[in-house]
Amino acid sequence: MKGRSFPKILVIGLVVLGLLGIGGFYWLSGQNPTALVTGSNKTAPEAAMFVPRTAPAMVSLLVNPDRLESVGKILTFSQKTNNNRIELNPIKESLLANTGLNYGREIQPWLGNEITWALVTPDLDRSPDNGEQPGYFVALSTKNAQKSQEVLDRFWQKQIKSGLEIVEDQYRGVKLVYRRPFEGEVNDAPSLVTALINDRFVLFANYPKVMKEALNTVQANLNLSQSDAYQKALQELKPGGVGFGYFNLGNWQLSNSENQELISQQPSLALSLGINPKGLLAETVLITALEADTINPSPAFSQSVEVLNYISSNSPLLIAGKNLKQLWSDFSAIVSVNPSLEKFINQPIEGIKTLWGLDLPQDIFNWVTGEYALAVVPHDDEKWDWVFVAERSENADQSIANLDQIATAQGYSVGSFTLNENTLSAWTKLTPVVLEKKDKAKTKTRLIQANAKGVHSTMGKYEIFTTSVEAMDEALSAAKTANIITEDPDFKASLDVLPESNEGYFYLNWLTSRAFFNQQLPLFKLVELSAKPFFDHLRSFTISSRDRVGNVQHATIFLRLR
Repeated sequence: MKGRSFPKILVIGLVVLGLLGIGGFYWLSGQNPTALVTGSNKTAPEAAMFVPRTAPAMVSLLVNPDRLESVGKILTFSQKTNNNRIELNPIKESLLANTGLNYGREIQPWLGNEITWALVTPDLDRSPDNGEQPGYFVALSTKNAQKSQEVLDRFWQKQIKSGLEIVEDQYRGVKLVYRRPFEGEVNDAPSLVTALINDRFVLFANYPKVMKEALNTVQANLNLSQSDAYQKALQELKPGGVGFGYFNLGNWQLSNSENQELISQQPSLALSLGINPKGLLAETVLITALEADTINPSPAFSQSVEVLNYISSNSPLLIAGKNLKQLWSDFSAIVSVNPSLEKFINQPIEGIKTLWGLDLPQDIFNWVTGEYALAVVPHDDEKWDWVFVAERSENADQSIANLDQIATAQGYSVGSFTLNENTLSAWTKLTPVVLEKKDKAKTKTRLIQANAKGVHSTMGKYEIFTTSVEAMDEALSAAKTANIITEDPDFKASLDVLPESNEGYFYLNWLTSRAFFNQQLPLFKLVELSAKPFFDHLRSFTISSRDRVGNVQHATIFLRLR
């Protein structure tokens, strides 16, 4: 089994819950399958006992895939039944990619009520010099240990008959089976490793070292189940959904042998996935490293907030909330303990600073202490503009004047003009334009054209920034015509499911933004292809955060499906 890059492996883990959830969603019946819609009987993944506390990610399906299928459908999608049955099979098979095992023939007869995938480490030898070698495993609960063992025995016998040398290794009372590497040390060579553990789980790992680490983790009580942060997440979420995920946002280079107090202070994110009549609904909890001194007694945002009146109903992407300065401060504190995440976040910010001379945290985030909204406005397939609306603070005038100075330093002209009785300030660049006259001499006229690269205007207590005059005109017209984002049917459908009072939104209409993201972000196309059934059924994606208490922040994720 070849080692895969860490980002791709993490993406697989993140989408597996959504993939199986969507497959099951389209099979739920209208016969009121209450037990499944409200969740499974499991309170938490049992396979967490194999996962080290320092593992970056663990995702689990807490119901048998056949149970998802057996109850039919909860919505009226009968005309799509055949297509959905076909699409669910590749999802199941993808869980055992590169193993040579067939799900329906060799796994389905004994599979129990849990499938857990865990990324144990992003790099086994912790050396960046030779590339990343992620270590991960898949744990399948079994309801028939004898059948499970028979399947494994037949599988390895086939490998022996094909000429491969197979190792049977007893480790901590468990029989591990894997192929002997052609070169290198046996524990460090990539290979499919299998084990039947306590007649409860069949484990598949991509390195012998990963399998042995899982067994060490159980017996040394250094597993995720023993983590205070993990237990707190279970209490906050009250898991009972069809899926569960736990993600370590801290330093992935720590090991179980290091200071336990340091490990316990790593921030983490937990997720419980459920099925809603309109799509998939996930409750999440973010646990930061340190307890906050204050409690936020009331949410800072609501659906009727005025800042959304400047966002057009055809905007496929919206980020809105309050106090961007505090949000960035909290977010920076979380990612600062994870060098990989911090580098990932800081790279585009440094790129903007190098390219435009704009320090986003200092020049933008620092003065936005009130309401804000960032949105995309499409004008055609190739031209998309940005709109940023921010409630003015006492530092707004000075900060906006500083933005004008930055624009001037970058070669832009700063001027003002009137549009529909509104005074706008623009950052423009002058470009020569040559026009040919329609006369016998075919003479040419040279003109100077001013192209606005950015426009801003003060409207009451808000400052509006756009990347074109057209986008500014649309933002100013939205409030007058009530053609605003909160009237968009897709966004309204999300609001019906999400908490009415909250601390902000992240909304993405996948149907209308799909082409844009694939065009602008080539890497996103690879992500879409790796989870095609998921994205093919996705209509919109909305996150809403709420009620932060101490070091715990709750949020709701709604995936509206089609």
